Amino acid sequence: MNFYYSTLREEIIKAGLRPSPSVEHWDEQNGIDMEGSAVLLRPALRATMREMIREGFWGDHAGFRTKREQKLLQAVQLLSLDWTDLIASLPQIPAGQELHILETSIVTDNPLFCIGFECWEELSQSLTGVSREVRQLFLELACVLEGMLDNPPDSPIWKPDAVQLPTRFWDVLKRLARETLAAADWAPGKPEIDIAAFIRFGHWIPRRQLKTRKSDGALGAISLDDAGFFPPLIDGTTMTINAIDVGLREGHPWYVKTGRQEQFLRKCKLIFRGIKNSQRKISSLKSNGTRELHSIVDLPMSATISDAPHEEIFEFTGTMLDVDPDAPQPGQPSGYVEWTIRAQKFELVDEEWREAPP
Repeated sequence: MNFYYSTLREEIIKAGLRPSPSVEHWDEQNGIDMEGSAVLLRPALRATMREMIREGFWGDHAGFRTKREQKLLQAVQLLSLDWTDLIASLPQIPAGQELHILETSIVTDNPLFCIGFECWEELSQSLTGVSREVRQLFLELACVLEGMLDNPPDSPIWKPDAVQLPTRFWDVLKRLARETLAAADWAPGKPEIDIAAFIRFGHWIPRRQLKTRKSDGALGAISLDDAGFFPPLIDGTTMTINAIDVGLREGHPWYVKTGRQEQFLRKCKLIFRGIKNSQRKISSLKSNGTRELHSIVDLPMSATISDAPHEEIFEFTGTMLDVDPDAPQPGQPSGYVEWTIRAQKFELVDEEWREAPP
């Protein structure tokens, strides 16, 4: 490809020009710009457009200019479906594989998350040859997906086996996707997606086994302000708190250096051994908008453990959750909590750890 041809080709692409009235019936003189207006091409641009048609730049006369536009059609069609149809149309992950998403630490075999991330990447990037209205709808779809992708693959919002709609975000996506199909004059339908060919922003690796890892101490390198806690389980002198969204700060042995200040564990256990006392103050929001303060003593001050030098007082805040699927305790208050624990030792346990991908 010579420099002159390359420059003319770039001019056509940047202007969003395509053959008029169509690829298969080009009149050899005119193009159509991004607004759908006819443009008389100068001779050099005509010759370049003719060569680009031969290359198949606008597709094989199938009504789409590029393979990327066909991929965007599949993405928007999928997002436009009702929840049950969307789940039924999800492709299967390749057997024994999981996806490592490029430039992230995310590794998952959740097909809904994989497709959602890929759709976000594609919709976030510019596409020539479409109207300003369609480009704006692409960006709005990408914006909603970006907010959803703040939630990890194992969060309820990405649960592919949910019988009912897990979040209203999917309703918003459906509405925007249907508007996009209409604005782009694309046909609705249930796309048949080959996920291995569809995914561009990741690579497939052998599925890794879940392992358990433990960390002693380092409570100061953990962020619990955004964490959720289930009611504690006490067994002798050991108290276990099932928690979600526990943040790891730089300085914690599990922290992996990235651009983010904190990394979050979706599910983990906070274990306090040699516990002597545990007290919680919970501020619950009532239906009338006022708050009610609950003081709960999980374990009164015990004299069974001597005042050893290594005994510590652990203080932290977060949010009490009212349902623990492993050990439901009806009637437990939920809300902002200030927790004070006196114990000899703290451990953080992650039972869903997978080694970093190669």
